[in-house]
Amino acid sequence: MDSQAREVCSLIAEIAFVLAGFSVVAMALRSGQGDEWPAAARLRANALLFSSLSPGLLALLTLGLSASSTGSDIIYRMVSALWLVASTSFFVFTLQFRRANIATSEVSAKMDGASIVFLVALLPLTGLLVANVLFLGLFWPVFAAFFYQLLAAANAFYRLMFLGARAT
Repeated sequence: MDSQAREVCSLIAEIAFVLAGFSVVAMALRSGQGDEWPAAARLRANALLFSSLSPGLLALLTLGLSASSTGSDIIYRMVSALWLVASTSFFVFTLQFRRANIATSEVSAKMDGASIVFLVALLPLTGLLVANVLFLGLFWPVFAAFFYQLLAAANAFYRLMFLGARAT
């Protein structure tokens, strides 16, 4: 793993953990109002924490593995596979959460434009990461996944802070 990839992973981890920490403080201040959070806000909070913590943890894992004698291509394949497993698990969790709360009318069945854009962008990224696991073993698909997650975290932070309890 070259020094530029190490620097990028370090920067991604820093940004991710700063965003996660700031988000937790903001959520604590919001929940200090004493009101129970509606399902839409809980869904946004889960998305925010996942989207900010996952690239940070995977970037730290990448840095940790780079200190070993493992080849760079193997590291990038492993991190890509872990990203695919984590994102698929979170996607399934989100679908189940939405389905359970649509029945109680706490969450709208309709998706907004930002959610559709992130889902559409997820399709080629998933294909790229599958190709990275099977054939490529390169850093830039891993970086694209990290960048995507950080953008998703920024979007989730915005939605949680400024859209609040409105249906998602």
